[in-house]
Amino acid sequence: MSFRRILGTDLRCCKVKTILSLASSLGLDVVAEGVETEAQFMFLKQQHCPHFQGYLFSKPVSPEHLPEETVTLV
Repeated sequence: MSFRRILGTDLRCCKVKTILSLASSLGLDVVAEGVETEAQFMFLKQQHCPHFQGYLFSKPVSPEHLPEETVTLV
């Protein structure tokens, strides 16, 4: 789920907090997708979200254009 779609209202922020809390309690790693603004990034960072991706950081690039240390094969 893209966080840019659900940030914006108190109820939506509550949903994000719940998702992050649940993931943490289950020992799951979370990646916030679709982070486009500094406000979204700061909110997620304040909620201890460990990973982010989105246009705020970079436009999409193919794996061959990433630095070697950032490519992780699953």
